[in-house]
Amino acid sequence: MEPKKKQKLLPWDECEKVFMAFKFAYIGFNYDGVASQINTTNTVEQHIFEGLIRTFMIGDRKSCGYSLCGRTDKGVSALGNVFSITLRNSPTGNYNYMKILNNQLPDDIRIVSAVKVPHHFDARFSCLYREYRYFFMKKDLNLQKMQEASRYFIGIHDFKNFCKDDTEKNRTTERRILAISVVCNGEVGEVHIKGYSFLWHQVRCMMGVLFRVGEGSEEPEIIKEMLLHNGQKPQYELASEIGLILYDCVFESTQFPIDYNDSGNSKSLGRIYEDLIVRLQIVNCVYKLFVNIQPDVRQRKKIKLK
Repeated sequence: MEPKKKQKLLPWDECEKVFMAFKFAYIGFNYDGVASQINTTNTVEQHIFEGLIRTFMIGDRKSCGYSLCGRTDKGVSALGNVFSITLRNSPTGNYNYMKILNNQLPDDIRIVSAVKVPHHFDARFSCLYREYRYFFMKKDLNLQKMQEASRYFIGIHDFKNFCKDDTEKNRTTERRILAISVVCNGEVGEVHIKGYSFLWHQVRCMMGVLFRVGEGSEEPEIIKEMLLHNGQKPQYELASEIGLILYDCVFESTQFPIDYNDSGNSKSLGRIYEDLIVRLQIVNCVYKLFVNIQPDVRQRKKIKLK
């Protein structure tokens, strides 16, 4: 008996298509952000599109109706980002899109759920709200003061003093924060922030000032003063990108069921986890040499509003 010949794929313009939404996670430490850029190919999107093109799931980027929910910067991670896209449909309806794409991606970029969505769905504009979380070492930070200060962020405010200047786009800097909380989990603190949308570096700027409050170099009211301040943007240190993760993107009628028994994802992330544990032990050996040297953060200059 002769082996069955592989069915020839129809050209993109002639094939059946299906509109899909994918929830995906990535550890962003080694990437220059999620979105494709002119000056680098080291982005999460670049890997995703290369995988889609290699597997003939799309014709090209321009014709697939791609939309991204959360645009994260260099070094920032995500647990629940979402993109929507038009893909080649299987004549028999049995493409496992999640498995196909994960087989093409690095271990630190994982598709965690794939669902069919109506054509009016848009990953960016259909999102009800986005939730970010920021992780940090608690040390001597006063989390109660940070929680008190964070309440000033809730509601609709002009966040021009809490974002990176984006003069080219001339967009409004008014945003609405739905909820914010400061949580202690042993030695690690967390800040959970929910909002409809966020400005460039907004969460990291918010965290930078909250850290100043937590260490005692500013009072909680500095948040209120900066939200009302119409002068020159004050100078302060931007919080590191390493602690920031886009935790979830929530939609009104679209759910993303996750297969927790997916052995492919667990193996890929297991390799990364084991590698980090070994790296941590190396860092710990070196850190112990300098464990008694502590910076005097209370000597920092006050934030000045001009």
